[in-house]
Amino acid sequence: DVMAVELWQGGLGLPNRDYYFNTEAGVAKNRAAYPGHIARMLQFLGEDPATATRAGIAVMAFETVLAKNSRTLDAQRDPYTNYNKMSVAGKLNATAPDMRWRALLDSYGLAKCDTVIVGQPEFLHAVDSLVQHTPIATLKDYFAYHLLTAYAATLSASIDREDFSFYAKQLNGQWEQRPRWKRVLDEEEGAIGMVLGKQFVKEYFPERTKKRYDDLVEAIRSAYRARIKKLDWMS
Repeated sequence: DVMAVELWQGGLGLPNRDYYFNTEAGVAKNRAAYPGHIARMLQFLGEDPATATRAGIAVMAFETVLAKNSRTLDAQRDPYTNYNKMSVAGKLNATAPDMRWRALLDSYGLAKCDTVIVGQPEFLHAVDSLVQHTPIATLKDYFAYHLLTAYAATLSASIDREDFSFYAKQLNGQWEQRPRWKRVLDEEEGAIGMVLGKQFVKEYFPERTKKRYDDLVEAIRSAYRARIKKLDWMS
């Protein structure tokens, strides 16, 4: 009956919390490679190698604190402990007092939102404190890196290759990039998939075909209905 705004932990560049602490050799290798990847990405934005290297280490440290204050995958499965209803002006502001929640929600067009569902209150509280004690330069590098990563596939070939090299090759063992035309189709599907689907149905699935399959489904339902009525063992 009610649309709700939900706040959930996040902000990690590695797949999940365990990647920051798991001591298994393969995971440790990926973790060790991450700061170098961040540094190479930041160099695309004009940072010199030495500055980018320091930034990669700092961003990794920042994310490690985020991960430390994140719930494990198992803990996120509990539907009760991960459902915390809070008033924006009351408990939410008390949980993370330095965040400008009202301004943030208003900027999203949610001026009427006075209550939110918080998944992990302790994470928000930790972020609130962490942001206050993190150098501005590190926060800028953190957001710049994540923005660049979000759009890597649609930027220059060199940025796309670096992003693929770490996330697909290093983390998932995919040695070759998929053909560009296939990736373009994926982007198209994500951006206007519903619109294209509507046009496809209009051209290749006319009303007479739709009626044929509607009739077929209804015939099957009718057959089941008739048979079930004759089964005395079914209530």
